[in-house]
Parts: sequence; C-alpha cells; structure tokens
Amino acid sequence: MIYHRIAVNVPLSEGLLTYSHSEPLPQGTRVLVPFRNKTVVGIVWETDIAPDMDAARILSIQTTFSDEPPLPENWRDLRSFTSRYYH
Repeated sequence: MIYHRIAVNVPLSEGLLTYSHSEPLPQGTRVLVPFRNKTVVGIVWETDIAPDMDAARILSIQTTFSDEPPLPENWRDLRSFTSRYYH
C-alpha cells in the first residue's frame, strides 16, 4: 500500500488526513474518501509518505478522478495559505 495525505473540505484541527491506495497518485488529484459516516471529496496533498499511525487503522481511498487534470501547484499553494490564514 502507498500512503497519501489528503486535504478534505471539513473543519479539522489536525489538518491533512492519511489514506491508502494501491498505487502512488500525483499531488493535486481529486479523490473520494470515507470521512466519519459519509464519503467526501479530497485532494491528494502528499504522496508516498510514512504513516504516522497504525497502518491497520488507515482507510482506503475509494475513488480517484484520474481522468481529470490534477490541481496545479499554484492553486494548492493558495489553498494552503487560505487554510492557515482563516484557521
């Protein structure tokens, strides 16, 4: 398994969430991930990372939107800035 940090559009104090996938995904790829009792859209922020928790607790990415171009780096930078500024 390859581990990824995913940005999801929910209020979180801990920031990015860790999910697994069978292959490395490019940064900026849109994905569907389980979050609490629902499925939410997320963006791959970091890829091929070492998990910071027990691997048995890490959930899998459900769907990748690999047919869409990834979010460009300058948009990810803007999202990081706004997340820090407004949080």
